[in-house]
Amino acid sequence: ISACLVGSEMCIRDRFKLEWNKNAEGDFMGYWIYRTTTPNSKMYTLINAKPQAENSFEDKLPKQAKNAFRYYVMAIDTNENISEKSEIVIGKMPDVVAPAAPFLKFARVDDSTINLQWQSALTEDIQFFKVLREVNGKVDTVASLGKNKFKTTDQPPFNTSINYTVLAIDSSGNVSEASNSIAAFVKKIKAAEKVSDFELTSNIERKRVNLKWEVKNVAELKGFIVYRTLKGEKSWMPISSLLKEGIYEDSSVKKGKSYEYQIRTYAQNGQVSVSPSKSITIQ
Repeated sequence: ISACLVGSEMCIRDRFKLEWNKNAEGDFMGYWIYRTTTPNSKMYTLINAKPQAENSFEDKLPKQAKNAFRYYVMAIDTNENISEKSEIVIGKMPDVVAPAAPFLKFARVDDSTINLQWQSALTEDIQFFKVLREVNGKVDTVASLGKNKFKTTDQPPFNTSINYTVLAIDSSGNVSEASNSIAAFVKKIKAAEKVSDFELTSNIERKRVNLKWEVKNVAELKGFIVYRTLKGEKSWMPISSLLKEGIYEDSSVKKGKSYEYQIRTYAQNGQVSVSPSKSITIQ
């Protein structure tokens, strides 16, 4: 007996074809054909209802079947004498079934980065995921990730509509349908202009230091925070809350001390710019 294995010209994608040498005995009646899917099993199932005279057999199988199938044949004569079983042959169906499409849970915008996360049917034979990004009709690959990876990040172009999908690919190279599509848009916010200069004056009688600066590009601003350190030291500390106006009075100074100030500008997109520093001594 011989079996047509995957790749043979006699194979059909959803079945095995078995062929063997025909018996020539005068009292020959037919063949019994047995099959199992369990390695090393002695429990084979008879798959033809009555002995067949032909020396070939086609076993039609589900396309989803990925087991290794084992077969042997026995001959029977008109006196119901049964031969020894043939050699066992093994065949495996080609994997032609693509994995189920993943489900893209979200494409979340965080500053200039997009965080993507998806889920898939974990029982599938998935080897990796491919994350796709479509911009203006052009599709490219953001990432190819292993089967146990379900999230990634992307830094796409600014001010452009983007669509994301995810594909699952199995060990045979079968590609799933694309996941659901999620659109995203990353707006580029102009960085707030740093404070390039500021006035720094002291009121000796009141033990106060006054700072004043020009406010520009208000729409891009979150605000300002004033930082201070003792002159010569490097440990800058914030001394104000988030300020919307370009003015601040420091009332925590002491006579005879020299202080150094800087103003940090915070933009709506989280960027921070730092002014040059200035120093003053309280007489």
